[in-house]
Amino acid sequence: MLIRVSPQEKKVRDYVNQTKNCYGENNKSSRKSIRYRKVAVNRSYRRNAHNILNVGYVDIETIEVSLSAQSRSDWQKFADESLIEHMSDYNRNSLKGELQKEAIKRIKKSNKNTDLN
Repeated sequence: MLIRVSPQEKKVRDYVNQTKNCYGENNKSSRKSIRYRKVAVNRSYRRNAHNILNVGYVDIETIEVSLSAQSRSDWQKFADESLIEHMSDYNRNSLKGELQKEAIKRIKKSNKNTDLN
């Protein structure tokens, strides 16, 4: 059976599904900076490994131990936030309806559940 949805509910669902780039940059520069961050992490790891190899250890086992003990620094891209969360954080006056407030509660509740898992 087809359930009719009000225009307000459609608008809230649209807000929930749309995302906003929350890197603090425009789309092109955030795409470039993601690529740069990945390159920088790998470059620093290679430099550290190269420095370990140039120390001049005589024993191969010592080199292997020091290379395996070397840690790679972490950097991960985080997901964009939904448009309704962005609007609730920065422009509280635009979200006056009960549907929007209920959608924000649902999103925050689902975010808490996913953070724990």
